[in-house]
Amino acid sequence: ADSSKLLYQALTGDGNDAYVTTDEVASNGVFGTQGKVYMELKPNQLSPLSASKQPTGSSRVVDPWGTTYRYNSPGKFNTATFDLWSTAGVPASPRAVNAYNTGSTAGTGTVPNVDYLNLITNWGNR
Repeated sequence: ADSSKLLYQALTGDGNDAYVTTDEVASNGVFGTQGKVYMELKPNQLSPLSASKQPTGSSRVVDPWGTTYRYNSPGKFNTATFDLWSTAGVPASPRAVNAYNTGSTAGTGTVPNVDYLNLITNWGNR
C-alpha cells in the first residue's frame, strides 16, 4: 500500500481507497468528500498540485523539503499508534528503507548509522 496516499486520505477525507477494501472511493482533490477533514493542508504541504494550485487525485502530503511523508499504522516502533517519518529531503537509501521495514535499529547489523539517522521520525533514534 502507498503509505503517503493513506496519510493524505486520512487527514483530508479525500477518498478512502488506500485503507478500505470495500466501497472504495478514489481521491478527487476535494477535502471531505469521503470522510472527516482532520487537517486543512496548504498548497505548499501537498504535491503534485493542479495548474491552479489545487489538490489532485494523486496529491500527497510533503515535508518542507518536498518529499512525501511516510506513514505506517500500527507502527513498528509505536505499536499502539503509528509511525510517521520524513527523509529530510534526502532520498531514502534502500538500506534505510530496509531498516524501517525489518525493524532494525541504527548501528546494528548491516544498517549504518547514517542511513537511519537521516530519517526524522516520531519515535526518536533507537
